[in-house]
Amino acid sequence: MSSELFAILVTVLVPPLVVGVYFWRADRREARRRRDGWEWQEVDVRVNGGISPSRVSVREGQPIRLRFIRDDDGESWWDDIEFPYTRIRRELPEGESVTLELAPLRAGDYALFAALGTMRGTVQVEDTAAERGWEEETA
Repeated sequence: MSSELFAILVTVLVPPLVVGVYFWRADRREARRRRDGWEWQEVDVRVNGGISPSRVSVREGQPIRLRFIRDDDGESWWDDIEFPYTRIRRELPEGESVTLELAPLRAGDYALFAALGTMRGTVQVEDTAAERGWEEETA
């Protein structure tokens, strides 16, 4: 390869690459800063032949931490938990806790499944927009 061709390739390819890396890193820093400033909604969920509570209510617009605490239940279908909406699947070792961190979700009901695909629980995200609208109208 001639030195002129090499110089042209470097001149054409390097600046867009540098700019792309700069903005990619800036986006990641901003996302990390926002995540660190969030107020997490934390819920402990016990796993012992089922989950308790089977329905978890959280507010819309805030991130969620679900901490699954699996007791020594001896039931093989609770080897893992699946949250299909976000394509998250985590193993649940006996006698240990596993934390699932979820970004803020829109209002609605989201199913939780055990390893065999049977629905075992629901995360209910409550609509806070209706509350804000009511406060604005009455103020």
